[in-house]
Amino acid sequence: MNRVFAIGSLLFVVASGLDMPPLDDHVCLDVGWVAQGNSFVYQGKRKQPLSPARTFYKNDYPYFLAHILRKYETVYLRGTMHPNAQTWWANLMAGSPDDYSGIEILHFTGEMRWSYTDVRSRTSDWHSHYKVGCPFAPGKPFDIRIRALEDSFEIRYNHHLAVNHEYTLPLNMVRYVRMVRDLTLDRAYVGGQKFAIPYRIELPEGRFEIGDSIKLNAVPIENEMRISLMNVNQSATMEFKIQLNGKYASRNTENNGYWGNEERGGGFPFEKNVEFELDIENAQHGLLFSVNGNRFATYMHRVRDPEGEYMTLQITGQIEPTLLAYCKGK
Repeated sequence: MNRVFAIGSLLFVVASGLDMPPLDDHVCLDVGWVAQGNSFVYQGKRKQPLSPARTFYKNDYPYFLAHILRKYETVYLRGTMHPNAQTWWANLMAGSPDDYSGIEILHFTGEMRWSYTDVRSRTSDWHSHYKVGCPFAPGKPFDIRIRALEDSFEIRYNHHLAVNHEYTLPLNMVRYVRMVRDLTLDRAYVGGQKFAIPYRIELPEGRFEIGDSIKLNAVPIENEMRISLMNVNQSATMEFKIQLNGKYASRNTENNGYWGNEERGGGFPFEKNVEFELDIENAQHGLLFSVNGNRFATYMHRVRDPEGEYMTLQITGQIEPTLLAYCKGK
Protein backbone atom coordinates (compact mmCIF):
# COMPACT_ATOMS: atom_id res chain seq x y z
CA MET A 1 0.00 0.00 0.00
CA ASN A 2 1.36 3.44 -0.86
CA ARG A 3 1.91 6.08 1.81
CA VAL A 4 1.74 9.86 1.48
CA PHE A 5 4.19 12.24 3.18
CA ALA A 6 4.31 16.04 3.20
CA ILE A 7 7.68 17.79 3.58
CA GLY A 8 6.98 21.50 3.72
CA SER A 9 4.78 22.13 0.69
CA LEU A 10 6.19 19.15 -1.23
CA LEU A 11 4.10 16.00 -1.40
CA PHE A 12 5.66 12.61 -2.06
CA VAL A 13 3.89 9.35 -2.78
CA VAL A 14 6.04 6.51 -1.51
CA ALA A 15 5.51 3.08 -3.01
CA SER A 16 7.70 0.28 -1.62
CA GLY A 17 10.36 2.82 -0.67
CA LEU A 18 10.34 4.53 -4.09
CA ASP A 19 9.85 8.32 -4.01
CA MET A 20 7.66 9.54 -6.87
CA PRO A 21 7.19 13.34 -6.82
CA PRO A 22 3.90 14.57 -8.30
CA LEU A 23 3.30 16.75 -11.34
CA ASP A 24 3.48 20.48 -10.65
CA ASP A 25 0.43 22.74 -10.65
CA HIS A 26 1.82 25.52 -12.84
CA VAL A 27 3.56 25.92 -16.18
CA CYS A 28 6.18 28.51 -15.14
CA LEU A 29 9.84 27.55 -15.34
CA ASP A 30 10.61 29.13 -11.95
CA VAL A 31 8.33 31.17 -9.65
CA GLY A 32 4.69 31.42 -10.67
CA TRP A 33 1.17 32.54 -9.85
CA VAL A 34 -1.97 30.84 -11.17
CA ALA A 35 -5.42 32.31 -11.68
CA GLN A 36 -7.95 31.10 -9.13
CA GLY A 37 -11.26 32.84 -9.54
CA ASN A 38 -10.46 36.48 -10.30
CA SER A 39 -7.16 36.60 -8.42
CA PHE A 40 -3.64 35.35 -8.97
CA VAL A 41 -2.52 32.95 -6.23
CA TYR A 42 1.19 32.59 -5.47
CA GLN A 43 2.54 29.08 -6.10
CA GLY A 44 6.22 29.71 -5.38
CA LYS A 45 9.08 28.02 -7.20
CA ARG A 46 8.56 24.90 -9.25
CA LYS A 47 8.76 21.80 -7.10
CA GLN A 48 9.51 19.54 -10.05
CA PRO A 49 10.93 20.23 -13.52
CA LEU A 50 8.49 20.68 -16.42
CA SER A 51 10.20 17.62 -17.89
CA PRO A 52 9.21 15.08 -15.22
CA ALA A 53 11.54 12.36 -14.00
CA ARG A 54 10.86 9.09 -15.83
CA THR A 55 10.66 6.51 -13.04
CA PHE A 56 10.21 2.91 -14.16
CA TYR A 57 8.25 0.94 -11.58
CA LYS A 58 6.44 -2.39 -11.98
CA ASN A 59 6.35 -2.16 -15.78
CA ASP A 60 4.92 1.38 -15.55
CA TYR A 61 6.04 4.99 -15.84
CA PRO A 62 3.73 6.59 -13.22
CA TYR A 63 3.33 10.35 -12.72
CA PHE A 64 1.35 11.31 -9.61
CA LEU A 65 -1.02 14.26 -9.33
CA ALA A 66 -0.29 16.70 -6.49
CA HIS A 67 -4.00 16.94 -5.64
CA ILE A 68 -7.34 15.42 -6.58
CA LEU A 69 -8.23 16.46 -10.12
CA ARG A 70 -10.89 19.19 -10.07
CA LYS A 71 -13.51 20.11 -12.64
CA TYR A 72 -12.20 22.42 -15.38
CA GLU A 73 -8.59 21.52 -14.69
CA THR A 74 -6.52 20.09 -17.54
CA VAL A 75 -3.82 17.43 -17.51
CA TYR A 76 -1.21 18.51 -20.09
CA LEU A 77 0.99 15.76 -21.55
CA ARG A 78 3.58 16.54 -24.20
CA GLY A 79 6.43 14.48 -25.58
CA THR A 80 7.79 12.60 -28.57
CA MET A 81 6.87 9.30 -30.18
CA HIS A 82 9.77 6.89 -30.59
CA PRO A 83 11.24 6.70 -34.14
CA ASN A 84 9.79 3.22 -34.73
CA ALA A 85 6.67 3.67 -32.60
CA GLN A 86 3.80 1.27 -33.20
CA THR A 87 1.70 1.33 -30.01
CA TRP A 88 1.35 3.72 -27.06
CA TRP A 89 -0.76 3.88 -23.90
CA ALA A 90 -1.79 6.87 -21.80
CA ASN A 91 -4.05 6.38 -18.78
CA LEU A 92 -5.60 8.23 -15.86
CA MET A 93 -5.46 5.70 -13.05
CA ALA A 94 -7.07 5.09 -9.66
CA GLY A 95 -5.10 3.67 -6.73
CA SER A 96 -1.32 3.40 -7.05
CA PRO A 97 1.14 1.28 -9.07
CA ASP A 98 2.23 -0.36 -5.81
CA ASP A 99 -1.28 -1.63 -5.16
CA TYR A 100 -2.62 -1.97 -8.70
CA SER A 101 -6.43 -1.83 -8.75
CA GLY A 102 -6.94 -2.29 -12.48
CA ILE A 103 -9.30 0.70 -12.44
CA GLU A 104 -8.54 2.96 -15.39
CA ILE A 105 -10.56 6.17 -15.21
CA LEU A 106 -9.49 6.93 -18.77
CA HIS A 107 -7.52 4.67 -21.12
CA PHE A 108 -5.91 5.47 -24.48
CA THR A 109 -4.39 2.90 -26.81
CA GLY A 110 -2.79 4.34 -29.92
CA GLU A 111 -2.07 2.19 -32.98
CA MET A 112 0.27 3.87 -35.45
CA ARG A 113 -0.32 1.25 -38.14
CA TRP A 114 -4.04 1.97 -38.29
CA SER A 115 -3.89 5.70 -37.39
CA TYR A 116 -6.48 5.48 -34.62
CA THR A 117 -6.73 5.59 -30.84
CA ASP A 118 -9.01 3.51 -28.67
CA VAL A 119 -10.50 5.60 -25.81
CA ARG A 120 -12.38 3.91 -22.97
CA SER A 121 -12.47 3.28 -19.20
CA ARG A 122 -12.30 0.12 -17.10
CA THR A 123 -13.33 -1.19 -13.71
CA SER A 124 -13.70 -4.97 -13.85
CA ASP A 125 -14.98 -4.61 -17.44
CA TRP A 126 -14.37 -2.13 -20.25
CA HIS A 127 -16.82 0.77 -20.71
CA SER A 128 -17.64 3.55 -23.20
CA HIS A 129 -15.56 2.46 -26.17
CA TYR A 130 -14.59 5.13 -28.74
CA LYS A 131 -12.32 4.93 -31.77
CA VAL A 132 -10.92 8.26 -32.95
CA GLY A 133 -8.27 9.27 -35.45
CA CYS A 134 -4.67 9.54 -34.27
CA PRO A 135 -2.62 12.48 -35.64
CA PHE A 136 0.65 11.32 -34.03
CA ALA A 137 3.51 9.91 -36.10
CA PRO A 138 6.72 7.98 -35.27
CA GLY A 139 9.58 10.27 -34.30
CA LYS A 140 7.27 13.31 -34.06
CA PRO A 141 6.06 15.40 -31.09
CA PHE A 142 2.66 14.76 -29.53
CA ASP A 143 0.40 16.90 -27.35
CA ILE A 144 -2.46 15.39 -25.31
CA ARG A 145 -4.79 17.55 -23.20
CA ILE A 146 -7.38 16.02 -20.89
CA ARG A 147 -9.80 18.58 -19.47
CA ALA A 148 -12.28 17.64 -16.76
CA LEU A 149 -15.69 19.13 -17.59
CA GLU A 150 -18.98 18.84 -15.70
CA ASP A 151 -19.79 15.30 -16.84
CA SER A 152 -17.05 14.29 -19.28
CA PHE A 153 -13.39 14.49 -20.22
CA GLU A 154 -12.65 16.78 -23.16
CA ILE A 155 -9.68 15.23 -24.97
CA ARG A 156 -7.52 17.15 -27.43
CA TYR A 157 -4.77 15.81 -29.67
CA ASN A 158 -2.29 18.44 -30.89
CA HIS A 159 -4.69 21.18 -29.70
CA HIS A 160 -7.64 19.83 -31.77
CA LEU A 161 -10.73 18.33 -30.13
CA ALA A 162 -10.64 14.53 -30.52
CA VAL A 163 -13.51 13.26 -28.36
CA ASN A 164 -15.60 13.90 -25.26
CA HIS A 165 -15.65 10.86 -22.99
CA GLU A 166 -18.45 10.73 -20.41
CA TYR A 167 -17.43 9.92 -16.85
CA THR A 168 -18.06 6.32 -15.88
CA LEU A 169 -16.29 6.70 -12.52
CA PRO A 170 -15.99 9.63 -10.09
CA LEU A 171 -13.41 12.24 -11.08
CA ASN A 172 -11.94 12.28 -7.57
CA MET A 173 -10.67 8.72 -8.07
CA VAL A 174 -7.89 9.90 -10.42
CA ARG A 175 -4.54 9.52 -8.64
CA TYR A 176 -1.82 9.20 -11.27
CA VAL A 177 -0.98 9.29 -14.97
CA ARG A 178 0.47 6.22 -16.68
CA MET A 179 2.50 6.54 -19.90
CA VAL A 180 3.92 3.37 -21.46
CA ARG A 181 5.12 1.80 -24.70
CA ASP A 182 6.58 3.76 -27.63
CA LEU A 183 6.71 7.33 -26.34
CA THR A 184 8.69 9.65 -24.07
CA LEU A 185 7.03 12.34 -21.97
CA ASP A 186 9.03 15.58 -21.78
CA ARG A 187 6.49 18.06 -20.37
CA ALA A 188 3.63 17.50 -17.95
CA TYR A 189 1.62 19.68 -15.60
CA VAL A 190 -1.92 20.20 -14.30
CA GLY A 191 -3.88 23.45 -14.13
CA GLY A 192 -6.75 25.64 -15.18
CA GLN A 193 -10.24 26.62 -14.12
CA LYS A 194 -13.55 27.81 -15.55
CA PHE A 195 -13.40 31.44 -16.71
CA ALA A 196 -16.44 33.70 -17.01
CA ILE A 197 -16.20 36.08 -19.98
CA PRO A 198 -15.68 39.03 -19.78
CA TYR A 199 -12.84 38.22 -17.41
CA ARG A 200 -10.64 40.68 -15.53
CA ILE A 201 -7.78 40.01 -13.14
CA GLU A 202 -5.20 42.28 -11.50
CA LEU A 203 -1.58 41.28 -12.08
CA PRO A 204 0.50 40.37 -9.00
CA GLU A 205 1.35 43.59 -7.12
CA GLY A 206 -0.62 45.52 -9.75
CA ARG A 207 2.23 45.73 -12.27
CA PHE A 208 3.89 43.79 -15.10
CA GLU A 209 7.57 43.70 -14.24
CA ILE A 210 10.28 43.60 -16.89
CA GLY A 211 11.29 40.00 -17.59
CA ASP A 212 8.00 38.52 -16.38
CA SER A 213 5.47 36.83 -18.65
CA ILE A 214 1.77 36.02 -18.87
CA LYS A 215 0.76 32.60 -20.17
CA LEU A 216 -2.76 32.02 -21.48
CA ASN A 217 -4.23 28.85 -22.98
CA ALA A 218 -7.55 29.42 -24.73
CA VAL A 219 -9.93 28.20 -27.43
CA PRO A 220 -11.36 30.64 -30.03
CA ILE A 221 -15.11 30.07 -30.22
CA GLU A 222 -16.32 32.53 -32.86
CA ASN A 223 -15.15 35.58 -34.78
CA GLU A 224 -13.55 38.11 -32.42
CA MET A 225 -11.71 38.11 -29.09
CA ARG A 226 -9.55 40.65 -27.25
CA ILE A 227 -6.80 40.19 -24.68
CA SER A 228 -5.92 43.54 -23.12
CA LEU A 229 -3.60 45.05 -20.53
CA MET A 230 -5.25 47.96 -18.70
CA ASN A 231 -3.95 50.92 -16.68
CA VAL A 232 -5.37 52.54 -13.54
CA ASN A 233 -7.92 54.45 -15.67
CA GLN A 234 -9.01 51.19 -17.33
CA SER A 235 -7.66 52.29 -20.70
CA ALA A 236 -6.20 49.53 -22.85
CA THR A 237 -2.46 50.23 -22.81
CA MET A 238 -2.16 47.12 -25.00
CA GLU A 239 -4.98 45.39 -26.84
CA PHE A 240 -4.35 42.13 -28.68
CA LYS A 241 -7.30 41.45 -31.00
CA ILE A 242 -7.88 38.19 -32.87
CA GLN A 243 -10.26 38.23 -35.86
CA LEU A 244 -11.06 34.76 -37.19
CA ASN A 245 -13.16 35.96 -40.14
CA GLY A 246 -10.60 38.53 -41.22
CA LYS A 247 -7.71 36.17 -40.39
CA TYR A 248 -5.59 38.76 -38.63
CA ALA A 249 -4.29 39.55 -35.15
CA SER A 250 -3.62 43.18 -34.25
CA ARG A 251 -1.98 45.17 -31.46
CA ASN A 252 -2.91 48.71 -30.42
CA THR A 253 -2.99 51.18 -27.51
CA GLU A 254 -5.73 53.49 -26.24
CA ASN A 255 -4.66 56.86 -24.84
CA ASN A 256 -7.28 59.15 -23.28
CA GLY A 257 -10.01 57.60 -25.40
CA TYR A 258 -8.03 57.74 -28.65
CA TRP A 259 -6.57 54.73 -30.42
CA GLY A 260 -3.17 54.77 -32.07
CA ASN A 261 -2.08 53.07 -35.28
CA GLU A 262 -3.00 49.40 -35.38
CA GLU A 263 -0.16 46.93 -35.91
CA ARG A 264 -0.67 43.63 -37.71
CA GLY A 265 1.63 40.94 -39.01
CA GLY A 266 3.13 37.76 -37.61
CA GLY A 267 0.96 35.38 -39.60
CA PHE A 268 -2.26 33.87 -38.31
CA PRO A 269 -1.78 30.74 -36.14
CA PHE A 270 -5.36 30.82 -34.80
CA GLU A 271 -8.25 28.57 -35.76
CA LYS A 272 -11.81 28.17 -34.52
CA ASN A 273 -12.12 25.54 -31.75
CA VAL A 274 -8.36 24.83 -31.77
CA GLU A 275 -6.64 25.60 -28.45
CA PHE A 276 -3.67 27.97 -28.56
CA GLU A 277 -0.96 28.94 -26.08
CA LEU A 278 -0.18 32.66 -25.89
CA ASP A 279 2.89 33.97 -24.08
CA ILE A 280 3.34 37.72 -23.49
CA GLU A 281 6.74 38.69 -22.10
CA ASN A 282 7.49 42.21 -20.89
CA ALA A 283 10.91 43.21 -22.25
CA GLN A 284 12.76 46.53 -21.90
CA HIS A 285 11.82 47.69 -25.39
CA GLY A 286 8.38 46.13 -25.82
CA LEU A 287 5.99 43.23 -25.36
CA LEU A 288 7.12 39.96 -26.94
CA PHE A 289 4.33 37.69 -28.19
CA SER A 290 4.74 33.96 -28.78
CA VAL A 291 2.02 31.58 -29.96
CA ASN A 292 2.36 27.82 -29.46
CA GLY A 293 6.03 28.24 -28.62
CA ASN A 294 6.87 30.28 -31.74
CA ARG A 295 7.76 33.98 -31.73
CA PHE A 296 4.80 35.87 -33.19
CA ALA A 297 5.30 39.63 -32.82
CA THR A 298 7.02 42.42 -30.90
CA TYR A 299 4.96 45.43 -29.80
CA MET A 300 7.05 48.44 -28.81
CA HIS A 301 5.91 50.09 -25.59
CA ARG A 302 3.63 53.11 -26.09
CA VAL A 303 3.54 53.98 -22.39
CA ARG A 304 5.93 55.94 -20.18
CA ASP A 305 6.04 53.31 -17.44
CA PRO A 306 6.13 49.83 -19.08
CA GLU A 307 5.65 48.13 -15.72
CA GLY A 308 3.17 50.25 -13.76
CA GLU A 309 0.86 51.05 -16.69
CA TYR A 310 0.14 47.36 -17.30
CA MET A 311 -1.92 46.66 -14.17
CA THR A 312 -4.84 44.46 -15.13
CA LEU A 313 -5.48 41.73 -17.69
CA GLN A 314 -8.87 41.70 -19.42
CA ILE A 315 -10.26 39.01 -21.74
CA THR A 316 -13.40 39.65 -23.79
CA GLY A 317 -15.17 38.29 -26.84
CA GLN A 318 -15.93 34.81 -28.12
CA ILE A 319 -13.16 32.88 -26.42
CA GLU A 320 -12.86 30.13 -23.81
CA PRO A 321 -9.71 30.43 -21.67
CA THR A 322 -8.57 27.18 -20.08
CA LEU A 323 -5.44 28.23 -18.14
CA LEU A 324 -3.83 31.48 -17.01
CA ALA A 325 -0.50 31.93 -15.22
CA TYR A 326 1.90 34.74 -14.36
CA CYS A 327 5.58 33.77 -14.39
CA LYS A 328 8.61 35.53 -12.93
CA GLY A 329 11.58 35.98 -15.22
CA LYS A 330 14.96 34.68 -14.13
